[in-house]
Amino acid sequence: MKNRLLSIPSQSIFVLLLIPALFWPTSLLAQETDAADSVVSTPETVREKAPPEVMGYGYDQDPGSAGDRWLFFGHINGYYTRSDQKGDNTVSGGGFNGMLAPAYRINNRLMVSLLYDGEYYKKRDYYSDKVGPRLRTEHQRHTGTAMLRYRFGPENRLSLRPSIFHTRTYNKDVTGDGWSDGLYNYRDKGGGLDFDYRRRPLGIAGGVYQCGIQYYRREYPNFTSLLDLATGLGIEKDERDYRGILFRGGYISSHEKTLRWAADYYVLHNRLDDKKVVRSDGVLSSKEQRDYLHSLSLRFSFFPAANDILRLGLDLNTSFNRSNQNYYDGMGTINPADDVFLDNYYDYNSYRIRPNLTYTLSRLPLEANLAYSLQKVDYRGRKAQNTDGSYKNSKQYETQQGVTVRLSWFFLKQLTAYLQWDYLDVNSNNDDERIYHYDHTVQNWQAGLSYTF
Repeated sequence: MKNRLLSIPSQSIFVLLLIPALFWPTSLLAQETDAADSVVSTPETVREKAPPEVMGYGYDQDPGSAGDRWLFFGHINGYYTRSDQKGDNTVSGGGFNGMLAPAYRINNRLMVSLLYDGEYYKKRDYYSDKVGPRLRTEHQRHTGTAMLRYRFGPENRLSLRPSIFHTRTYNKDVTGDGWSDGLYNYRDKGGGLDFDYRRRPLGIAGGVYQCGIQYYRREYPNFTSLLDLATGLGIEKDERDYRGILFRGGYISSHEKTLRWAADYYVLHNRLDDKKVVRSDGVLSSKEQRDYLHSLSLRFSFFPAANDILRLGLDLNTSFNRSNQNYYDGMGTINPADDVFLDNYYDYNSYRIRPNLTYTLSRLPLEANLAYSLQKVDYRGRKAQNTDGSYKNSKQYETQQGVTVRLSWFFLKQLTAYLQWDYLDVNSNNDDERIYHYDHTVQNWQAGLSYTF
């Protein structure tokens, strides 16, 4: 383990120095922004994600006049990127992401829509397989959603949205060179029901209460357990496949004068299909693995000036994962005395804080964003390991620090050009990197175009 604070290389300092030089008084009246809007995200090691929210892009738009039957919402972003990892070669690549949502308004209460949400990128990217970080250089995800939105109640302030969706992901990660070979490729299919209540009619300042439930099944078509590969008996063959039930609830303040905020809480219950709980003697029990993930996010935006030129933000998140699964390590020997049993192996507590700043410049016009994030992950039952795989007496932990600097130029009403620099530094007290990259430092430089319609 390398005990270190965030250390930014000297060749990247010019990016940070660029921001203060751009801050001069302006008179541009920036568009109002809700606390829930994402200004700029900071990089992090990607953990296994739940399906995207089923509300759909543009669900909150005014459906227009009586003659506006067909509507079309969308956002497309494309970029070139260079990724540099400390101690490794630079990777040149790029990517795109976007949402396309055609909708048909049946009447002033009822609207049906289809949503495509997808992304592709080539860059250095780390994701967790629940044990440790793995490196991938290419990834793509595609989600299709069909949704019905029904508004009702006084002034149509209540909304109900049933939906069905399907997701496919592809990785170039552990095995093979083709997209279909990715060990951690997965498929999602499921449905959800979302409800929201507006304190005031659409288009008038006021908060929104939201809640929803989602059920889905996730399958990993290329993942077969080592136990099944060794025995051929079909034992835990599909050990990563599971059924998930997701409950959400939250509140979004809207168009407040100086302080806007949002809160979101969800609990995800995963029922694994074919993964048995291991006992302290190393024998599989008859119980299947069950996981519970609780997550609470708070987002605050403060506008010191009435014209929204300067925005100060603070994002807070805490997550708790609880599982009935344990871990039994035979240590590669035939002597049972060498074996190590760790209970609550997948239990962890995660805490994240992310201050951020946005400044809008009217003379060009430009928008400058700066964000810093600090995340700590503490494992409740997992012990850290030495370089040879032996176990330490201390529990494993992980610290992530990220910085993002972004400069955006709005040269057309719906078209934006931007430059962005991301820096991610991950540090763990687990020194066993024979399989996983617990300590890594990655930088990404991006130049892209974004179009919203």
